[in-house]
Amino acid sequence: MYVGIDIGTGSLKAVLGLKSGPYTLTQKYEEGMFSGGHHRSELFRQSVLKFIKKISHYSLETNDEIEGIGFSGHGPSLVLVSSHGETLTDIITWQDSSASEAANTLKSLVKGFEKDGTCFEAKLYKLFKERKELFSGSIKALYPKDYVIFLLTGRMIIDYPTASTLAFFNPVNRLFDTFSTGIPLDTFPEIIESWESAGMTTGDFAEKCGINNNIPIICGGPDAWCEALGAGAIEEGMLVDGSGTSTCITCCRNGKDSKLSHVIPGKSLDIETMSSTGTSIDWMKNILNIDMDEIGKIDSCIPLPLVYLPYLDGERSPVWDEEASGAFLGLSSETQRLDLIKAVLQGVSFGTRQCIELAEKAGAYKNRSIRAVGGGSNNRALLQYKANITGLKYISMAETEGAALGALILASFACKEGSVNELTERWVEINFEVYPDNTYSDIWEQLYFVYSESYSNLKDSTHKLFNIKRKLKKLC
Repeated sequence: MYVGIDIGTGSLKAVLGLKSGPYTLTQKYEEGMFSGGHHRSELFRQSVLKFIKKISHYSLETNDEIEGIGFSGHGPSLVLVSSHGETLTDIITWQDSSASEAANTLKSLVKGFEKDGTCFEAKLYKLFKERKELFSGSIKALYPKDYVIFLLTGRMIIDYPTASTLAFFNPVNRLFDTFSTGIPLDTFPEIIESWESAGMTTGDFAEKCGINNNIPIICGGPDAWCEALGAGAIEEGMLVDGSGTSTCITCCRNGKDSKLSHVIPGKSLDIETMSSTGTSIDWMKNILNIDMDEIGKIDSCIPLPLVYLPYLDGERSPVWDEEASGAFLGLSSETQRLDLIKAVLQGVSFGTRQCIELAEKAGAYKNRSIRAVGGGSNNRALLQYKANITGLKYISMAETEGAALGALILASFACKEGSVNELTERWVEINFEVYPDNTYSDIWEQLYFVYSESYSNLKDSTHKLFNIKRKLKKLC
């Protein structure tokens, strides 16, 4: 069997390609691993070891030998690793925004650089300026999933789609350039394609995982890219909504129509990402003490004149502001508990529409369909909100762990089990469909307009609050 593993921000996920069909395994990380926007590298390593060991045990129990493993993973996140394999830092995840000053400096050093403190480049530059001694030896800056690949194979790599997102990478000559930052060029690992083998399993870590030597490890790619493949987005114009902790909206393009390369040959992607969609729903569940069954019973066809901005941890698309914060607009003495729940689901859906419009470059995307994967893809109430607000038919895919399934398809493709089309047709299936209800389409449009203009009106206030919060942290 072939296996796809997704190195997630909050958990580890795998899809096993059994003869009877895909089988999903998940595992939470070790207790104590999370530290703000960091993952403690040793506890991360232990978590991965236990998870792969679980996959190995399942392989033995089913008498289904592992023939190849593909990977996907979160980003922009990084860990510095020595030539001996020692981690020199925590894993600094995309949730960490402490490199704001470094990002501002890079804007003057790197032509066209416009990213914020959550990006890979700013994190790396901040480390270089503050801990320059780490860069005196032979070290590499790796994404988390590439660190796992190194543990299994001994080879340090980065996949081409990830490399192509970095301002330090020149896609014309496929070389890295750190400009006048001073960051050594050999900090970056070797670049290979997503469908290429990074090497064979070997060494102590693989042995402790309980897997055999000489199993091909396939490079894979970023989670949103693999998620698009796992949802079957392999043709021009196909849209995917991948919602978990965050949401990624992807649109498949032909050739090099987009600057972002797909993880499959001959295709590219347009991608827009929201930071705190699943986080917003989890926050709401904790604050209001509700469960998904209660959410599933909500009537999602009637609009509510209450706006929620889902910017709990800053925001990427569409505002790209690490100092953004969440807000409710329209609260009154008549607002009930159920109204707050509906407002959160509406707010997540309005933000999703903004990202779809950006991914489609404001094209005529309506009256089409979008495939849904991830933890939110089987929530009918949420999908109904999204369908009503976007005007799109939402298609819930049978395998919700789209990133892991995409990694599995890449592993199968790399090992010549079939073409991308053949393997997608084999593994990707539809669960159910949700159609938009147009009864209140005019009201949805009015609410969307209010939502869309709200952040620009609140931006100055949210920045002031962000700075006050930062000052209080230093004082306390």
